[in-house]
Amino acid sequence: RAYLTKSDDKKIDIIHIHDPELLLAVRKLKKLTRSKIIFDSHENTSRQILNKNYLPSPIRYIVSFLYAHLEGFLLRDVDGGIGVTESIVKLLRKNVANAVVVKNIPRLEGFQNARAVKKNGQICYSGGISVARGGLVIADAARILKKEIHIYGLWNNDAIRKRAEKVGGGYIVNHGFIPQADLYKTLSEYSIGIILFQDTPNNRDSYPNKLFEYMAAGLAVVASNFKNWISIIEDAGCGICVDPSDTMAVVEAIRSITKKEDLALEMGLKGFDKMCHEYSWEKEFSMLKSLYERLA
Repeated sequence: RAYLTKSDDKKIDIIHIHDPELLLAVRKLKKLTRSKIIFDSHENTSRQILNKNYLPSPIRYIVSFLYAHLEGFLLRDVDGGIGVTESIVKLLRKNVANAVVVKNIPRLEGFQNARAVKKNGQICYSGGISVARGGLVIADAARILKKEIHIYGLWNNDAIRKRAEKVGGGYIVNHGFIPQADLYKTLSEYSIGIILFQDTPNNRDSYPNKLFEYMAAGLAVVASNFKNWISIIEDAGCGICVDPSDTMAVVEAIRSITKKEDLALEMGLKGFDKMCHEYSWEKEFSMLKSLYERLA
């Protein structure tokens, strides 16, 4: 409201929103500004609700069902939609004609050149971490490997962090949150990046930003064996996909990479090259720009 008041003398062509709760304000925004509205969806929110363990199971399904129908109704007032996966865009297109895929890919200039960085032979995880994001499996794997796994990000609560540190037997190293610019530089020094999101509907249908960050940083990747992820990782030859709930599968994947000299480096460079030639923010931005131009 404060922004709109200050902007009374300016024409706003497009308003780009991310938060689902802002869909409630779309009709009023359009009336006040005569702008086109784009809804940018990074997740399938109705599926995400099914993972809210603080809600009793029957309630989760009811809330998910009601949200899906409310979202569909509110999306009818939206002019354009963006999703990070084809399936999210497919859902958007039920109510939004102009919907496109724009993957959440980092800019390469934030990373060190993977071909010029000396790797430290260690394993890392970046981003928010929880049980659903494989925190306890990562900790158990570290304990079995007797090898430190470095966590750059915040646990969803202290109880889970302490539990993971206990499960990890001293091999989980928590660095906490660090600024993005520092994170990108730090990631480039590691050899293996790990992403073990557990098999939930929302996780299964995602393209985590950290996957592309690991590739841009030149890391070999050990990741969940979800269809979307396998298609990227196996195509690039930059890592191994495993059952994210199977600690021993994770351990064996890491061992298979580390036991062969230079395999982590070889995989990491393949991922880096793939990012340089195929997955770039510039390519994704062209899709975003095209949508803006169609609507403006």
